Amino acid sequence: MKKSIACYTTFENLLTIDWNKSVSFALRKIREFSKSCLLVVNKEGGVIGIVTENDKESDQKLDEFCQRPLKTISLEEGKGMNSIKAAQYMRENGFHRIVIKDGEKIGIFTSTDFIKMVAEGD
Repeated sequence: MKKSIACYTTFENLLTIDWNKSVSFALRKIREFSKSCLLVVNKEGGVIGIVTENDKESDQKLDEFCQRPLKTISLEEGKGMNSIKAAQYMRENGFHRIVIKDGEKIGIFTSTDFIKMVAEGD
């Protein structure tokens, strides 16, 4: 039976960074922890954006940097998304990651997860 992207999504141990730090500080943390991205959280602890290894160095504060609403899909949408639908979604939106929301929890499905999914025949 084929699995959905929800089965490959990481919900635990995601790196976060406070909204009042700079983009350059976030990029240093990404390199330090050998990750591809960090989730930006506001004062209340809610996720407001994402910083990736492809972003440019800047002294801009993350709350200013993350002005566009974070695009997420629900866990239910993720359960209905196979590898082909995930690839189409990522290509159409220019994303290398799909952010999945399950209630208050946030998860990330990355292009690396996509490769694992395809390699396993899902």
